[in-house]
Amino acid sequence: DSTLLASHLSHILNDSVLLAGKNDSLQQQIIVNQQKDKIIERLKALSQLRIEHNVAGKLSERISPNLKYLATNLSISGQLNGTDIALLREMINNGSLKHLDVENAQIVRGGDKYYGDNIIKEDNVIGDYFFVDCTRLLSIIFPHTITRIGYHAFKGCSGLTAINIPNSVTSIEYDAFYGCSGLTSISIPNSVTTIGNSAFSGCSGLTSVHITDLAAWCRVSFSNTSANPLDYAHHLYLNGEEVKELTIPSSMTIIRRYAFLGCSGLTSINIPNSVKSIENSAFMRCI
Repeated sequence: DSTLLASHLSHILNDSVLLAGKNDSLQQQIIVNQQKDKIIERLKALSQLRIEHNVAGKLSERISPNLKYLATNLSISGQLNGTDIALLREMINNGSLKHLDVENAQIVRGGDKYYGDNIIKEDNVIGDYFFVDCTRLLSIIFPHTITRIGYHAFKGCSGLTAINIPNSVTSIEYDAFYGCSGLTSISIPNSVTTIGNSAFSGCSGLTSVHITDLAAWCRVSFSNTSANPLDYAHHLYLNGEEVKELTIPSSMTIIRRYAFLGCSGLTSINIPNSVKSIENSAFMRCI
């Protein structure tokens, strides 16, 4: 139990001070320090939690009341519903949870309200307001089954530094990452076709956007300028290499608006004859 361990650690720390004050033998002080180190290591181990095969709505039964405030890293497989998301929000905002791995979990509809009146209405969706204002969250690994990231889902999560969106996601809703000022890089998969208004507004720390398919990127529908993370990042990376000499694929007939907005890292652009239409502001602020 983490509370007992913490209490034990406190007593040992006090004992250590008393021993030092009484000039006890070096051997006694070494024993005390060894006990203290063991308990610290035990507390560190307890802060790394792994929950497997969770049943929707039952996460609170898998994590003891004391451990939910001690855990800094949490990995979950199985199902998660609104009740579970509410608990995760509590662990982040009122506890120590900073790193969340739900890659092998599935979001399912149902459960309690997790934020305001919000409930999960459909499977495989990062819901609206899921982790809004969870400023202590530093990293998250998304479920590989999600298809949409809802509006305001991570708004104000200023502690996040990097986001890797899985290749199952087709839509990123408006304000999804609004105000995530700590983000420095983001990976957008080929599957994404639409990004809503201001999805990346206020992501002032961005320095790189990573993609693996240039043609897919040209087809993304950006709702406004701050829907495109390039407006802040300025540097686009294709399969790990920065795109400086841009050659539009010959399969393209149209370049969507804002596609390369703010991509000031470009030094040249080659557009093939196959392209019949270049939409408004496709290359805005590239110089």
